[in-house]
Amino acid sequence: MRIQSILAVSVLVGSLASPAFAQTAEKYRLFSNDLVAKAAADMKSNEPRAAQALYERALVANPANVDALIGLGRAHEAQGHVAAA
Repeated sequence: MRIQSILAVSVLVGSLASPAFAQTAEKYRLFSNDLVAKAAADMKSNEPRAAQALYERALVANPANVDALIGLGRAHEAQGHVAAA
């Protein structure tokens, strides 16, 4: 349900074409990438729970961030949440 809501917002947001929107979308994309980098560092430090929270935030900022989605699955797997992974 949560992913569907995120995707619905993504479609709505994607339909907007103003220059101001493009700048805002770029800021969210960059913010999402920064969160993924921090989450990857947490994974390397064996902190999958902290990484999971960052990956989730990254996906809220940019639902199209594939690295965040893959990382979220790996964080779940590292915590033994195989079904969620």
